[in-house]
Amino acid sequence: MEERLLEPEIFEYGDLLQLVTRDQHDDDAINVSLLARFMHALGPAGCGLIAVRNVPYLVSSRHFLLPLARFLALSSPSVRSGILKEHGLGTDVSFKNPDRSVSSFAAQFYFGKDQRHAHCSQIMESEGANSRSNDWKMKEDVEDFHNELHQLGSIYKRLGKSMVDVGLLVARICDMAIPGVQLEETILEACTAKGRLIHYHSLVDRLFLKAFSSSNICKPNRRKKVNQVTGGPTSVVTEASVCKDMWQDWHFDYGIFTVLTVPMFLNPLDIDLNRVDAASIDLKKSRVETSDSVRGLEPNAFHKHIGLKVLIPLDGCMAFVNVPPDCLIVQVGECAQILTGGKLQAIAHCVCRPPNMSDISRETFVVFLQPAWHKQLYWSGSSVDQSTSSHSAKDFNSSEQNSLESKIPALDSRWKNGCTFADFAKETTKQYYGTSGIQSTK
Repeated sequence: MEERLLEPEIFEYGDLLQLVTRDQHDDDAINVSLLARFMHALGPAGCGLIAVRNVPYLVSSRHFLLPLARFLALSSPSVRSGILKEHGLGTDVSFKNPDRSVSSFAAQFYFGKDQRHAHCSQIMESEGANSRSNDWKMKEDVEDFHNELHQLGSIYKRLGKSMVDVGLLVARICDMAIPGVQLEETILEACTAKGRLIHYHSLVDRLFLKAFSSSNICKPNRRKKVNQVTGGPTSVVTEASVCKDMWQDWHFDYGIFTVLTVPMFLNPLDIDLNRVDAASIDLKKSRVETSDSVRGLEPNAFHKHIGLKVLIPLDGCMAFVNVPPDCLIVQVGECAQILTGGKLQAIAHCVCRPPNMSDISRETFVVFLQPAWHKQLYWSGSSVDQSTSSHSAKDFNSSEQNSLESKIPALDSRWKNGCTFADFAKETTKQYYGTSGIQSTK
């Protein structure tokens, strides 16, 4: 099957704000056209995701925050535990397994029903559209790095809340276009959203963690470097031979919206285990800002995409997504598809490793917006169209159809009309990742 590049519709944050604050009787052709483009992009004839540019806090916060995902993932347990506790962060993965492909640092964002989209306007007025004005500069020395690390929690929460506001803004626009749908109210009823700062490990990271684990967490005067851990039974070559070509397998997000930053790709330099244990890794040298190239490698190393691969609902073709780094991505989840009666379309996706690049890691920040646990999920409309609501890999005319069918449980096997979100989430998690789940690692 021929793969292609998908460049989603990009919307200006300010334009979307104006769209929700316009007069209800305003039939301005520009706003009508904007709303039509917006809904087309998120519907079954589109690709199920959009990009939003010029979001407050985004550029500077992304620049600061994403490299810290790798730092936290490779820190010793004692250092990492202290940092997470200081900043009110947790994790939803086990750090005991050095072969893990992902490290995640999570927090809950709480908000009240009075939040709505108005908060977005207040941010725009107080900060201005250009978030570069308050950019943080990464420091080269240990003392400055420690000082910047103290901002981790505040920047994590500020960026996360800004992303929640973008999700609420998208929900309000969908409510405008689909009479009777209350996606914004459904999100607000939950009063919480989950944030995840994610480090997708390179194969070199895995070697590093194994060496780190076997060295009793960096004893003094024991200085090993990542690029030296290649002898013996474990090496990049042997790791690559048993590692999947994906960081995350095919799936649908099951919430309402997933809001995420465009990832950074990092290539590690020589990293001293003692320096990592002392929380003094030189992030400036290991950070790469662009999403389509890596320092020291050919410019088109990633073929101008961000590692996110999707199945486009309309024609069943696979495509790699390309979005500029100064944008947020908003992706439709299965609950939004259910609650809108298929007018919004969830999209199957996976996260791919760059081919033949064992030293590349991927960093991103994600916020999941979902209903309250007790929310009952009814298909919007008088009847449920099983051909639309029970999507799975079999809906796509793909040469990989048989393979994908074995990885993605059908929606109607996890959701029953009127079930609660808690039941839907539990059954979805069970069928994907439970002991007998399709993608279980046990």
